[in-house]
Amino acid sequence: AEIPKIDIRSATATVAEGATLPTFLTVTRTGSLVEPLEVGFIIRGGAEFETDYTLDGYAQTNIVDGKFYFPAGLNQVQIEVAIQEDDVFEGIEQIMLRVNPGIIPDMGKVPPPLWYAGSINMQTKYYQSTYDWMPGRFGKLMLDIEDNDPPALPLVTVALIDGFANENGRDVAIVELVRVGDISGALEIPYVISGSAENNLDYVEIPDHFTFEAGQARGLIVIRPNEDRYIEGIENLVLTVAPGDTFSMAAPVEAEILIIDNEFPVISIAAVDALAMEEEENAGDNRARLLVSRTGDHYGELTVNYLVSGSASKGLDYEPLSGSVVIRAGDISAVIRVTAEEDSEAEGDEYVGGHI
Repeated sequence: AEIPKIDIRSATATVAEGATLPTFLTVTRTGSLVEPLEVGFIIRGGAEFETDYTLDGYAQTNIVDGKFYFPAGLNQVQIEVAIQEDDVFEGIEQIMLRVNPGIIPDMGKVPPPLWYAGSINMQTKYYQSTYDWMPGRFGKLMLDIEDNDPPALPLVTVALIDGFANENGRDVAIVELVRVGDISGALEIPYVISGSAENNLDYVEIPDHFTFEAGQARGLIVIRPNEDRYIEGIENLVLTVAPGDTFSMAAPVEAEILIIDNEFPVISIAAVDALAMEEEENAGDNRARLLVSRTGDHYGELTVNYLVSGSASKGLDYEPLSGSVVIRAGDISAVIRVTAEEDSEAEGDEYVGGHI
């Protein structure tokens, strides 16, 4: 007798979320209709059963047990597919319904009665040795669920990969833009450029936007300093993502980059009051002053180290000096005070020298 062949068909390959009418699948059998027939099936796919859709086979289908029941005299049964409405964008999801031809994987066990071992793609499977039915040409059906919710806006954030760049030409700064969510299409992200460093002057020109290509979730903005002859000290560059209608933002949305100058300030030292007397006739007579000055950038604080020499002895002839002086941010010079110590010895004139 002919072994019945089981097929699953649908009038459509796609069903929309929010559809008012259900979609019906038709399961058919060939061969003799004298006897009833029970056929196993499995459900797979990215769509989640009972969350994204439900199946109703009425009395002819047991969804829980995965069985189609063909009563005697009937060559088809119907399954109702009802799509569940939700407010979450999920894109296109798929339902896969396939008749189960009675194959079990090799679990290292002795084959059960009426089953035999066979090989498919170099993997051992067990088959029923006698079939009540077999899959037909359309033994598997794929059904797409189209979402009716608009996609959520992608979320854009900023990550600072390397926040320092140097005019020496070998050190660049890197900012990373990241988008999370829908990356299926191209997306332009505008940003505001600010800071003391000037675009296309202190660093190679960058545009005021970054464009994600379709499928791209991360992108890099590279800051390459331009070499110049000016003493500018440390300059900064700030990139801030500007709001847009096609994306949302999550902190951080800003990155600050520091561009390090390779022209160093020039330091000099000079005596502006070269005489300190052991006997103080007037206030300040016992103090001499050395002036440490810098040229160029005075944006930040600068510590200058110096050496002390001379015939005078520290701690005996003058108060000990620290060996360093700080030029405060915004200032171009700082004073080193040399205070003479009074003693009873006749030593003649002695001197103290400062060297950078």
